Amino acid sequence: MNEASLRSPLVRRAIEAINQGNLNDFMSLFARDATVVDVSTYSGHEAIRAWAQRETFNVKVRFQVAREKNDEGTSVEGNVQSVGVTPDLRRFLSQCMATAYNDLLLNEGFA
Repeated sequence: MNEASLRSPLVRRAIEAINQGNLNDFMSLFARDATVVDVSTYSGHEAIRAWAQRETFNVKVRFQVAREKNDEGTSVEGNVQSVGVTPDLRRFLSQCMATAYNDLLLNEGFA
């Protein structure tokens, strides 16, 4: 499935930013006081940026969407590829990435 055809503009923009390696575009999707829960909890832009840099952008994560899992397109399933991630972690990420962005507190005021 091509990411351009995703129904949720927010999910599409998040995946595009990740696949393009654009941390600034990714961060523009988060409210200043957003919280991310990914094993640990990261609150605020500075903490979320450090988490995203370390866990996604430093290891060059790329996400290929296989399908949308709900009518809104806010939950997707796909495959994750990266550099410097163990096979076990890659499998875990593939399973978790499908719903990770649905669980984030993202900025609703995107253009």
